[in-house]
Amino acid sequence: MLRNVLTCRVLGPTEVDAGARRVALGGPVPRRVITALIAAENRPMTEKALGDAIWGHDLPARATVSLQSHVSRLRTALGPFRDALERVDDGYRLRAATDATTFAAHVDRGRLLIAAHPYEAARAFTAALRLWRGTPYTDLPATASVAPARARLEELRTVAVEETLAARMALCDSSAAIPDLETSVRAQPLRPRRRELLALALYRTGRRVDALTTLSWAAELTPALQTLQSRILADDPALHGPRRG
Repeated sequence: MLRNVLTCRVLGPTEVDAGARRVALGGPVPRRVITALIAAENRPMTEKALGDAIWGHDLPARATVSLQSHVSRLRTALGPFRDALERVDDGYRLRAATDATTFAAHVDRGRLLIAAHPYEAARAFTAALRLWRGTPYTDLPATASVAPARARLEELRTVAVEETLAARMALCDSSAAIPDLETSVRAQPLRPRRRELLALALYRTGRRVDALTTLSWAAELTPALQTLQSRILADDPALHGPRRG
């Protein structure tokens, strides 16, 4: 745990650590305040934008006064890190490290490594998925302006799950990956990448008919699936991938 950094976790219920100390955030409203500021990723938020994120259409009377009171209490709770929550023009900014940023960095690193270094890629994706505790920014209402950021992180998680399986296949583990691939396809049957990986794994383990069946109704979804279907029909030897040494 970093002892000299304000660390915020929003991949699930919001948690804030001021160095080695867990910050008591209080009730739902202060949790929404801090979560909305974390979602802004070190950028200032106006009081109006904060109010919209926290209360939506149910703004209380004297919302600005209420917001200022909650910010003051949060600054007190942050102790020696109080200056990380600062007043900026007509709003506020929180300067902190977040698990969302770390998560995205791990996924980006894994995607860069997947082709040439699948083992390191798998480690990066695994590190990313270990940070995931639930719905991102779950302390904010579903109608809040954070929805695009939440959707982006959920898509990155889906990518991390898929590419972890791709890395396992690149490490000559196609047979062992099939049960997880079948589960992932059942969970999201319209995800082309999952169907592509399952068909490839089936083909590599000698199940050519099953591979073609996997693609039979979904090949029109993307050019990649159409190409894979054609290559399986042609028994392209390049599809067999790396061999165990």
